[in-house]
Amino acid sequence: MSGASTPPLFDAARWRELRALVERLDVLTPAAREAELERIAATDPALATSARELAGDAQRARTEALDAPLRRLLPTLDDELGRHFGAYRLVRRIGSGGMGVVYLAERRGADFVQHVALKLLDGDAARVAELAARERRVLAALAHPNITAFVDAGIERDRAWLAMEYVDGEPLLDYCERNALDVVARVQLFDQVCAAVAHAHAQLVVHRDLKPSNVLVGADGVVKLLDFGIALVLDARSEQAPATRVFTPEYAAPEQLRGERASTATDVHALGLLLFELVSGRRLPTLEGRGTDADWTTAELARQAATATARAGVATAEPRTVPRLLRGDLGRIIAHALAHEPARRYASVALLREDLRRWLEDRPLTIVRPGFLYSATRFMRRHRAAVAVAGIAVAALFGVAMVALWQAQRATRMATRAEHAQAFLTSLFKDANPYQAQRGASTPVDLLRKAAQRIDAEFPDAPDVQADLRMTIANVLARIGEPKIARELLDRSVAQLRGLHGDDSPQVGVALAALALAAGDSGDTAAAREAYQQAYALLREAGPDHARERIEALTGLAKMANLAGDRAEAQRMHEAALAERTAIEGPDSPDIAMDLMNLASDALYQERYAQAEELATRAHAMLERTLGKGHARAIYVDNVLGLAQLYTGHLDLAVATLGAAVAQARATLQPGAPMIAITLSAFGSAQYYAGDDAASIASLREARSIMDAGKIPRRGRTKLMLGLAEWRAHDPAALATLADSRADLAHSPDDLAFLAWADAAYGAVLAGRGEREEGERFARAARARLAASSESGSVRMAEVDRLLAGIIERGAPDEARALREEALATCRRVYGEAHPRTRALVAELATGGEGT
Repeated sequence: MSGASTPPLFDAARWRELRALVERLDVLTPAAREAELERIAATDPALATSARELAGDAQRARTEALDAPLRRLLPTLDDELGRHFGAYRLVRRIGSGGMGVVYLAERRGADFVQHVALKLLDGDAARVAELAARERRVLAALAHPNITAFVDAGIERDRAWLAMEYVDGEPLLDYCERNALDVVARVQLFDQVCAAVAHAHAQLVVHRDLKPSNVLVGADGVVKLLDFGIALVLDARSEQAPATRVFTPEYAAPEQLRGERASTATDVHALGLLLFELVSGRRLPTLEGRGTDADWTTAELARQAATATARAGVATAEPRTVPRLLRGDLGRIIAHALAHEPARRYASVALLREDLRRWLEDRPLTIVRPGFLYSATRFMRRHRAAVAVAGIAVAALFGVAMVALWQAQRATRMATRAEHAQAFLTSLFKDANPYQAQRGASTPVDLLRKAAQRIDAEFPDAPDVQADLRMTIANVLARIGEPKIARELLDRSVAQLRGLHGDDSPQVGVALAALALAAGDSGDTAAAREAYQQAYALLREAGPDHARERIEALTGLAKMANLAGDRAEAQRMHEAALAERTAIEGPDSPDIAMDLMNLASDALYQERYAQAEELATRAHAMLERTLGKGHARAIYVDNVLGLAQLYTGHLDLAVATLGAAVAQARATLQPGAPMIAITLSAFGSAQYYAGDDAASIASLREARSIMDAGKIPRRGRTKLMLGLAEWRAHDPAALATLADSRADLAHSPDDLAFLAWADAAYGAVLAGRGEREEGERFARAARARLAASSESGSVRMAEVDRLLAGIIERGAPDEARALREEALATCRRVYGEAHPRTRALVAELATGGEGT
């Protein structure tokens, strides 16, 4: 249904009129229904149009309701069962919703069976591709342990399909009833739902149809939020799109019923409804059923829970205590989330979670102005035992009360400062919101720079807050490609923290580590190394409170050692980081997975490829165990894993792993992000070794463009692989590409072996163009330099020998053969006998042919 033909939505009274009309039409015959609609259209065409559409929906709903039991009795009626969509075979129908039918599907391999929830999207052929692309973008952007993960997608026979993580769980309300969870346990479970929604909002995605049936709980107690299929991506390109009309009226926010655009506040309202139903067992009436647009009060919420019958099949958490809790802070939280006007609700899900955490800990809420009695009551709840003991002695009680009052006043000042900082950041996010910013508003970089300029004026008496906010803004700027601006801000924070805490404080060490990262991203390796060294010196003895920052500084130093070509030192530092992290976090954590990835990278640098693949495989498995599939960190881990698979000769695996890493990087990161280029470079290299020159050239050219724009280190290696692919494809651009590669590689001590390879390749291209003597001179000089270096045993020497052999093949066949034999010996030692590169050299020696 297009935006032009969509009937308007109505206010609450008009909505009730429409629902009553649909119920009246429902009992009529088709002819009588049409006659009644024609009569109404003569005086109220908008109402008739909406009623006709909703009556049609009702008929379809009845058909589906009748169809479901028939399918259970006669499963052969579902002609989709057994069909394949992509690699997945449909096993059984799970249900329907969110514009499609969902099936349990399976993918079988030689040694595995993978189950997924596969949705076949409804719609005509003309719209199905657009619908699939939109839902795929939404799902791929969401990588969170409490959100069903996106697995795969495609279009076959005009049917769009999406494969998602299969969740073997039960509905949230049923799970709570079966386990007889109390209110506290239910709120703790609800926090997982909030965490999922907060993550979606951080990716600029609004769910718009949150309800109990969209929340499942696994046997392990982990919540999974389903059906982002109708989620709205908050993107400027959809600015002119009509407000969505796909939602469940019983869980709709007032603005949805009015036909207004959904926002994050819409999901906050739905969370309020869900929380009430979770603790009381009863669904609250929405605007149309309540009959008033006044805000809910805690007394009304308590009365609803106490006097109404709970939803069938779902028991309340604690029937006697729930109304009392709803008259207090828990009711205040729900009422605030359910405010009629979106602007009066919680500004974010994070703030809702904060108040729920405060409620669980008996602390004052952020939405309540704390008076003495209010604060004191919650203090006594938190410290019941201490207050009871203190009650034995009145004097002691008085002393404790005075200390508590002083602490409360200090906490209030700190809370005021925190609220000020929170308001500052909220205003920044509002300015960046494409639906709230004015037309022609500044870019995100401009907004962040302006925010940084406001810090001094906004927090004149809080230099510590100034420093922290500058660091926060600088970290964002560094990650979106503005490390130079980030360095300016971090320099100020370092200076400010030195004045506040002293030159030798750990706070200064934390800021220096952030400064080092920005310096490295801006290409200033020397400054990055110095800052990392200073940071680690300050954090080394800082104790357990700064363990994470200390480990990150050590990891940064290891990166600097690798850039300098000191492989042994880099590995020693990475092993030390892993040892300390394991002592703190145990043997299994997301950070330890990243430490294993770093050690896998060290093994790659040292050409211990089998070990690299083993370490990267462990890192990949650990990341999936601890964070679930599709987490953003997998981009980094799978990039290393794919390279390890490539160099161990598992080319098909490497192409698949790196292709998935590229897709996830595109879905997760901003266009032009360095990590997109890094994964594209690795992917293009794998495509080159697999023999797909056209695909390799496309991937590597895109990577080169991003790397040149961002001055990303090691871009010379990307250009080397691009030049080799262009040469093999007889592309005349090969010579210029390799010349550019040589210029970049010459400035990096870490790239000596790759520079020799690039020189030899450049010589081979010259020879192919008829300049054989000049080409041979380049290749021989490259081989001599590499043979005299510490990298003489590198597998890159085999590549240089092959290229030189190809150049001199006609003039010196015996020397060419000797060079190929040396190359073969190197490949056997590094790669092994079964590696494709080794087998290719065996074939070349047998035929005397040349190869690249």
